[in-house]
Amino acid sequence: MPTNDYQNKPCPICGEMTYTWGIMQGYRRLMFGADDESLSERLFATRETVHARHCDTCSNLQLFVDYEPKS
Repeated sequence: MPTNDYQNKPCPICGEMTYTWGIMQGYRRLMFGADDESLSERLFATRETVHARHCDTCSNLQLFVDYEPKS
């Protein structure tokens, strides 16, 4: 489960705090890559796992990437 403080906030739809955490999956895990990456970066870069939280009250699904921003 991601640890950023904004990911511990209430659901923006219903305001509840009961979640089921997981990751987005497809053929392989769903990964995040920036739009401005070169082709070689897209092919060979380490991607960030997309974490998801499912609100147990209203079924809202939110996505998060836990990574260090480029400086």
